[in-house]
Amino acid sequence: MTSGRKAERRKQLKKQYEDLNPAYVLKAGSAIAETVISLPVFQRAASVFVYLSTEHEPDTSAIIKAAFAAGKTVYVPKCEGRCMKAVRIRADSKLKAGKLGIPEPEDDSITAGNRIDLSVIPCLSVTREGDRLGHGMGYYDRFLKAAETCRLCLCFNELLAAELPCDSQDERMDLVVTETDVFRIDGKMRQPG
Repeated sequence: MTSGRKAERRKQLKKQYEDLNPAYVLKAGSAIAETVISLPVFQRAASVFVYLSTEHEPDTSAIIKAAFAAGKTVYVPKCEGRCMKAVRIRADSKLKAGKLGIPEPEDDSITAGNRIDLSVIPCLSVTREGDRLGHGMGYYDRFLKAAETCRLCLCFNELLAAELPCDSQDERMDLVVTETDVFRIDGKMRQPG
């Protein structure tokens, strides 16, 4: 059964995440951010949805700063019940701890519709083919099912997988960025604009 395999794989990956060397996380996260900022798909995007990174994830703060500096409209996730919405933030937006302790904007009055040029998505692990394993709550899969967006997943090389247990509810990524590589999936990447 896929759900049992997913739970076991998540348990292994969470342990791997916690065991990552902090110096590696910092250096690799910086390289990942630099790569994302240099990608044409980021440079062309007028609107960007970006997760607010936590301790063990690739740091997205440089991506967000670059998006603001380029005049892009920036959205971040806000979870409510079983749904996640994309909430607009500005450089001076105030954040507070939201569901699961993840930072969220205090002002959630402006949200994106279903069309966002580029979405930067977290994972526990992802394959080179774009199969993603998240934390198991399903927020991103449900969000992406309804969104028209280019899906870019950030992953440390140390957590890149050859294969992952997936099912019909799992949404595939268009791009995977690690600290050393960019994997474009199927050549069918959703383009911004």
